[in-house]
Amino acid sequence: MQKSTTKGTTLQERIVRKAEIEKGITGLHQELSSLGSLQPKGESLVDLKMRIESLASNNSDRAKAELPGLKARYETTLHEVTTISTKEKYLRAGLAALEGELRDFNYTASIEEVMEYLGRLAVAAQGVVSLKNTISEQQEILGADTTSALEPLHQRRYDLLAESALGKDVAADIKILESKIKDEEETHAAGEEVKIGAKRAIVGLNSKLAEAERLLQSIEADKKRVIHHFLFGQAQQIGQDYLEAAREVQKAYSRLIGLDALIQGLGVNSKSFAPEYQIWIPIFKLKAFEGLDSGALRSGAIFSNMGFNKGAAREGEVARLKEIGVTM
Repeated sequence: MQKSTTKGTTLQERIVRKAEIEKGITGLHQELSSLGSLQPKGESLVDLKMRIESLASNNSDRAKAELPGLKARYETTLHEVTTISTKEKYLRAGLAALEGELRDFNYTASIEEVMEYLGRLAVAAQGVVSLKNTISEQQEILGADTTSALEPLHQRRYDLLAESALGKDVAADIKILESKIKDEEETHAAGEEVKIGAKRAIVGLNSKLAEAERLLQSIEADKKRVIHHFLFGQAQQIGQDYLEAAREVQKAYSRLIGLDALIQGLGVNSKSFAPEYQIWIPIFKLKAFEGLDSGALRSGAIFSNMGFNKGAAREGEVARLKEIGVTM
């Protein structure tokens, strides 16, 4: 199984690939666990072979009659065991490849990639908010009361008609009122048309909102992975810087111990300036530290004063002083 590389891929492709690797590892572990239930039941191959050999050396009619069936059982069991063994080797090879790819996985995300992702997330979130606001506006239109203005006009009409029936001359008033009612009914009808449009718009907007929310959820689902890739990439870089700085500390520490040893050897009653407490520069579980020697990896420290060779530090300083013409 060929390893894939994360070089040259987009951040989204790297996130997807890591998820694929982890899912593949889980699936292979499950398949390997299930192989036990597929093992042939009954006698083992060793037991069957021993019985075959025993019957083969027996010249009785019963032994001769049982031998073919026993050999057939042996061949069937052998085939089943071989098939399972072959599958197990295949699964373990695939598992080893995926685990190796996961160990070597390149957790990187540049600040540009992170900002591009956050920009897409912001746009998707704003799209959802905008659609919700538009739906609210349409719902307000749908809920608007377009009949309240007509009710008093209708009541006035009843009153005028009653007065007319009683012999009062209100014809002019009725004519003016009917004109107002007609105008208001046209306004009401137009408002109802607007409501119908709003109702239809809400159906379409809800569909778009569901789609926008799915997009937002899809983008949001990657947020922790995006930040994880970014932070882990930062840690890898800082780990390299840390290792280089630790090497410089190690060199300086060795020189100081060596110089202190030389000063003490002069016998001029100088007090030691070297501290008594231990120095311990720990190893982090990052790629930058994988190339350290086995001793450092076992101890968990890039450098410490446990087992530190003061004599070697002293001789190192002697050699350096000799190079500049100072002899001890």
